[in-house]
Order: sequence, then C-alpha cells, then structure tokens
Amino acid sequence: MRISKIPKIDCMKTILFMYKVKSEIRFSELAKLFASRSAVSSCLRDLERNGIIQRRVDIAKKPVKVYYFLTEKGKNIGYHIEKIASILQGSEESLNLKS
Repeated sequence: MRISKIPKIDCMKTILFMYKVKSEIRFSELAKLFASRSAVSSCLRDLERNGIIQRRVDIAKKPVKVYYFLTEKGKNIGYHIEKIASILQGSEESLNLKS
C-alpha cells in the first residue's frame, strides 16, 4: 500500500463519525466537522475515489440534497479506527491515573 492511499487524519475522523452515526449523513452536517467547506469537499472526494464512501444526490426537491454513506470497505475501516481510538483512550486514561 502506498502511503498516499492512507486517509488523512481529518478523513479518518470523518470515517469514524460516519461509522458511529451508522446512516446516511448530509454534506452540511459533515461540513461542521471541518474548518472550511473546501476541506470537507476534498476529503469526501478522496474517500469516494478510494471506495470508502458513496454519494447519493436527491434532486426531487429544492435545494438539492447530497448524502454520503460508508461502503462495506468504509465500515470495515471505521470499525478498526474505532478500536484504535478506544485503545488510545484507554492508554491515555491509564497514564492520567498514574500522575
């Protein structure tokens, strides 16, 4: 695996957030996690290009609504990111207990 294929930290946070939500999520909700809309667009484009998320566009009503959801590959990655995060959180708590 090339290092360039590893998602950036913000993208990993997005995967974890989507994994915990366990349903489709709108672009506007994801945009709240980022400093700029261009950053979220870039992250979502990368994740979609790598088959981690899929996009659904609802044009039935105005304004157009764009939804994103994890693919099976994305759910698998989300599961592992969640496990790593819980291990890191446990390590942090054990270090705080010793101080």
